[in-house]
Amino acid sequence: MIQLRRVTSSGAYIPEVDGVRFIAILLVVLYHLTGDILRHSPAGYAHSVGSNPFFWMSERGIFGIQMFFVVSGFVLALPFAANRLAGGRPAPNLKRYYLRRLTRLEPPYLCALFLFLMLKILGGRGTLASLAPHLLASIFYQHNLIYGAPSTVEFVAWTLEIEVQFYLIAPLVAAIAYRSHHSLARRAGIVAAMLISAAVATSLYPLSPRFQLSLLCSFQYFVAGFLLADLYVSMRHDSGESLAWDTIAIAGLAAPYLWMYLALPMDYCAPATLLLAYYAIFRSVVVRRILSVAPVSIVGGMCYSIYLVHNYVIAAAGFLTENLGAGLSFSWRFGIQSLLILPLVLAVSMIFFIAIERPCMNPDWTGRVARWLGLLGRADSPGQTAVPIGQVKTDS
Repeated sequence: MIQLRRVTSSGAYIPEVDGVRFIAILLVVLYHLTGDILRHSPAGYAHSVGSNPFFWMSERGIFGIQMFFVVSGFVLALPFAANRLAGGRPAPNLKRYYLRRLTRLEPPYLCALFLFLMLKILGGRGTLASLAPHLLASIFYQHNLIYGAPSTVEFVAWTLEIEVQFYLIAPLVAAIAYRSHHSLARRAGIVAAMLISAAVATSLYPLSPRFQLSLLCSFQYFVAGFLLADLYVSMRHDSGESLAWDTIAIAGLAAPYLWMYLALPMDYCAPATLLLAYYAIFRSVVVRRILSVAPVSIVGGMCYSIYLVHNYVIAAAGFLTENLGAGLSFSWRFGIQSLLILPLVLAVSMIFFIAIERPCMNPDWTGRVARWLGLLGRADSPGQTAVPIGQVKTDS
């Protein structure tokens, strides 16, 4: 399975982070699978199954997006936290940081956009003329802002547009968040930023879809990732494991469902809960090892590919499987569709990952392509030395 393992630019790797990504992408996929079942059901079906526990939980699987936001904040913050707080760590090169975001994430995204544009046109779901403005807005991550709605070419790209907004300002956020060497004052400042961000999100969210689909309503989750990076860097000097942390990790991962059931303000509760859950995972015994096992961490490492393609695979497969068990309860329909469609989602995602995303994980892939095209000299560019895990650099 080595060809399925993600490639990191530094050589450092935290497998349990990909384990968390596995949980997050599974929740998102099951959420869209439930949506597909509803699309192939009569009007009022959602109301009739509202009390079904499988339906209730899968309908709230969209919370996996917020789980991703915290992970992204953590991964982006970690090199900056290590430099500022661990002492002796090299400062992140900003040019390399932005180039890495571009060369690592943009090619798979563009490939998915043009692939789905072609499928929509061939399937009679639009013309090139009608879809071109949406494609252009999506390419530049402006669809949410311009149209106040997710992309009509790649629906799930609405979250990527929020991620990109944060990528642009992450170095500035790090400079502010980690400016103090006094841990208590520094962390109190980050907590204050989380609370202020939650207050902003709560006030802006009802006003406009453009706010809802922007960083302004999700910033608190990324900030939670910055505090997690701070704690993680400090934890490296005292990484004692305990089964008590396993209990906290499990409770923390399950707690958002309780907050949603109780209708508590998620913008305040969820970032703090996820922060505690992820920190507990790093210090746990059983949970950390489960999330680090190869099948879990490898699939989690492919989450970007899965995220880009899963919705189209579910929609296409749903037309073929929609009548299977149509008269059964939602639990049975959900189980049947999961058994039939989830393996197909994984298979297509693996192909996309191997063919497109994984090659882009190599930091020197652009140089290799240029040399292959004869645009550069034959001499190899200086290689990058793998950084030991103790230097806590990671790849997003």
